[in-house]
Amino acid sequence: MNCKRIVITLFVFIIVSALGFTAYAAESPQEALNQYIADLQKNPNDNALREKIIKHVQTMKPAPEISEEARRHMGRGIAAMKDAKSADDFRDAVKEFEKASLAAPWFANAYYNLGIAQDKAGIYTDAIKSLKLYLLASPDAKDTESIKGLIYEIEYRQEKAAKEAVVKKKETPSDFSGLWKNPDSPMCWVQEFLISGRELTILSKCGESTRVYGRGTL
Repeated sequence: MNCKRIVITLFVFIIVSALGFTAYAAESPQEALNQYIADLQKNPNDNALREKIIKHVQTMKPAPEISEEARRHMGRGIAAMKDAKSADDFRDAVKEFEKASLAAPWFANAYYNLGIAQDKAGIYTDAIKSLKLYLLASPDAKDTESIKGLIYEIEYRQEKAAKEAVVKKKETPSDFSGLWKNPDSPMCWVQEFLISGRELTILSKCGESTRVYGRGTL
């Protein structure tokens, strides 16, 4: 009886596995792409999924069309780039190109323009990622070498900005400045703690009289 039960269990397992495989195999490339895009909508920062989508689309014959939504955001991003005069202006362009790349995650030109806008906005890490996605989405591009060179330039700008930020942090006094009063001071004397940068001055006041109680460095 036990042997018979084992055989039946194995038979059921094989049937279920086969049905599952058949359902998976029956999923069309377009259906798989739709699912990938839906997943990316939930997590736009998943670059590994973007790479997966790009590689998947490259196996599709014919390649899927670029949606009107993606083209619309591309046009808006290009318009923002043309009018850009500051880093904030370029960030407006970044937002549009991000939407274009989300609507069509295999859209090579969206990643190219996104990378350029991010570089201009000083968003160097993301600019490098976007340009690498462009190269992945456009493996036969004639500007491959120039894009690689641009990535190296951005890496330099990124490192320089990081070094300057460290120096600035060391040189800039603390922003913790202000004036406090100690209500528990004896008699009419009121202690005031005046902080300017890293310099601390403790004052004692009584009416119109003021005297320095002490000084120090934070």
